[in-house]
Amino acid sequence: MKITTSRFGTIEISEKDIIFMPYGMIGFSNDKEFILLKHAEGSPFLWFQSISNPSLAFVLIDPFLIEPNYEIQLSEEDKNDLQIEKSLDKIQTLIVLNISSNKGESFKVTANLLAPVVINIVKKLAKQVILFGSMYSHRHPVELKNRTSSSI
Repeated sequence: MKITTSRFGTIEISEKDIIFMPYGMIGFSNDKEFILLKHAEGSPFLWFQSISNPSLAFVLIDPFLIEPNYEIQLSEEDKNDLQIEKSLDKIQTLIVLNISSNKGESFKVTANLLAPVVINIVKKLAKQVILFGSMYSHRHPVELKNRTSSSI
């Protein structure tokens, strides 16, 4: 299957790799199908590209690269939405990065530790969950150590 993206042009993807989000991402509830794309070989960054909206893509990263002691507790509702039955070993947790810059200033990167994207990797279902009552921030500062190899 071919999809068109604003960042990568027209790319070939496998339909079996499409991840369905019944509720979409926060603020983007109409976009329900996404694909995970590697940023570059050896890069920790992933692109969560919308299948139907060529210009909609989120930069994701493993939360443990930002916060080594990161913990989440999924509610029963979240587990049901993700069709997680017994074990959490079939999920992948990623967090959204926000990259911004003002003219003449360096990039500022923050991580949304408060609303991770949780993916049932077997069933290709995902949900952006909100960790109510958590001490995590939606604007956790991130310092990129090596910008030449990790640049976005």
